[in-house]
Amino acid sequence: MNEDVQILPLVLLACSGAYLAYEINRRRNKLRKVFNTFDKDESKIAEALEALIQSGQLRPYVLE
Repeated sequence: MNEDVQILPLVLLACSGAYLAYEINRRRNKLRKVFNTFDKDESKIAEALEALIQSGQLRPYVLE
């Protein structure tokens, strides 16, 4: 009976670890979809933003 009681925490730990791995993978894939899809239109937007930064009209975001 003692062995059954010790198995439950291990099963719960394994389930929570599996969920954590799933959630991290899901969020990473979501970020990849957002940031790794530069088509021609998006690359033009990125170029325009770079030009605004270089001209001084827009400042890059800096963590402090």
